[in-house]
Amino acid sequence: MRLAFVKIAARVTELVTRIKVSLPSSYPYKQSLARFADRALAMPP
Repeated sequence: MRLAFVKIAARVTELVTRIKVSLPSSYPYKQSLARFADRALAMPP
């Protein structure tokens, strides 16, 4: 998974209350990354 993150060219925008990551439309692991993010947000602090 770490290698997949290293190989992407994403635009990171820092907002006041969050960080936004914009992925290219041709990113092959886009659905897997979305599932990973959803699971990470669902975890208790």
